Amino acid sequence: MERQGIEPSTPGAVDGPGSHLAFDAHWSWHGLAQSDNVSEVLGYNSRLHWTPRAGRNSWLVVNLGREDRNRDQRFRAISEEIALKDRHDLRY
Repeated sequence: MERQGIEPSTPGAVDGPGSHLAFDAHWSWHGLAQSDNVSEVLGYNSRLHWTPRAGRNSWLVVNLGREDRNRDQRFRAISEEIALKDRHDLRY
């Protein structure tokens, strides 16, 4: 897959297909996958976003990292993170 200005065979090229899906005015999901063909690292970020009303936002964030250190096409976990984030804007 070629993206604008980046060829996958270029050393050090980072390719990252992303997606966004809005379920309704309050819920959305964002996903992003990235790969680096020099360090053989894969990364994935997924965010579920909830806006119950103006000034209130919450996110469930999942980050996954994989690495093929031996270049044998067996990717091993190097990081796994799950976070819950909340933001409340004060209006006065």
